[in-house]
Amino acid sequence: MQQSRTKEEKQELIQLYKQSGMSARAFADELKLNYGTFRTWLYKKQPEPKPADDNLNFVEVKATQEIKYGKLQEICIKKNEIEICVPLNAELPVLEKILGAVSAL
Repeated sequence: MQQSRTKEEKQELIQLYKQSGMSARAFADELKLNYGTFRTWLYKKQPEPKPADDNLNFVEVKATQEIKYGKLQEICIKKNEIEICVPLNAELPVLEKILGAVSAL
């Protein structure tokens, strides 16, 4: 007969697992837990990451000596002899347009 565990018991076992340094399989085997069930507990414990916005594209920006902080609370990016300075408090749509322009250089 399967043993039913409370939410608190599951959380305690997950915490013990995280502190153990063991693999999930080894931990489940040692405590005689069904490995598949234990993995389900682990995945239910961690919420799924939600995408911020499906319309966003990521642009790689490498930090080099060419990136510096300006005098007016801004960050400046220099690429192909073109320097673009962005206010540190710029709104997301502005940043998207600027980073898109930088990636096109």
